[in-house]
Amino acid sequence: CLSRGLGDVYKRQVIGGFIYSITNEYNSDMTEKRNGEIEVVDLSDPAFPSPVTSFKPSNGDNRFTCIASSEDEKKLFVGGTDYIGVIDVSNPSSITEVAWQNLRYGVNIDTALSCTYENGVLVVLATSARFHVFKTTPSLQYLGLFSPPTGGLPKAVLLKNGILYIGSRGYLTIYDFSDPQYPVLLSSTYIGDIYYQIYDMTLVNNFLFLAVTNSYYSAVNEGYGFVYDVSNPSAPVKYAKFATYDINKVLARDGGNGTYYIYFGSPSHNLIYLYKALLTF
Repeated sequence: CLSRGLGDVYKRQVIGGFIYSITNEYNSDMTEKRNGEIEVVDLSDPAFPSPVTSFKPSNGDNRFTCIASSEDEKKLFVGGTDYIGVIDVSNPSSITEVAWQNLRYGVNIDTALSCTYENGVLVVLATSARFHVFKTTPSLQYLGLFSPPTGGLPKAVLLKNGILYIGSRGYLTIYDFSDPQYPVLLSSTYIGDIYYQIYDMTLVNNFLFLAVTNSYYSAVNEGYGFVYDVSNPSAPVKYAKFATYDINKVLARDGGNGTYYIYFGSPSHNLIYLYKALLTF
């Protein structure tokens, strides 16, 4: 899903044929015009997406910055400035906020950057480089802060099968998160350059796909796709690296017979790039 202007690829989740996008609309001078809404679009006919509704939770006029979902529970988990909320989308035309909390460390306000959810555990990476951990069942409960050594500037987090993947500048860090109150470090992998900033990750089978941009000041429109074999998360193996433009989002799907389709979103070009790869273990 691409933005409608000003070069920002929307963050979104798809549940049951409906796409839920967090939107922060800007004026041409880049001042925010409308903050913190969730837009719902019916994708039952992909050729003619149909807007359903929009919803503004109780985070005041603060912007939204991350979204995760549970299709089984029909819930969204939305983060922003001083806000983390649980949104019931069992009725897409009338979504409701069922719980929310302030996002803070001590008295300091934090802003969500990336969030990930699995089996009642929500991990929110904030712009302060702190990780806020919540339980979501039977109610939204704050478990505390998790502050692992990750290299510099963590910007991506993914929880899958009890394993937490953290993408930062120069490093991929992996934790056993089966007990979220007692994470265990499994590996910290240098990806090749301290200026390689991991912006997004997705896991398909045992392949971890990374969206990486070269953050060195003289590197313009320079990005890379990485593929790691994480079948042994204690010893990830770099499977592939290939050049792209600057990218901040990645999706991938299994096309069968070892074929994978990889989609990258570029914020500056307002485009989606598609790659096809043949990957085997």
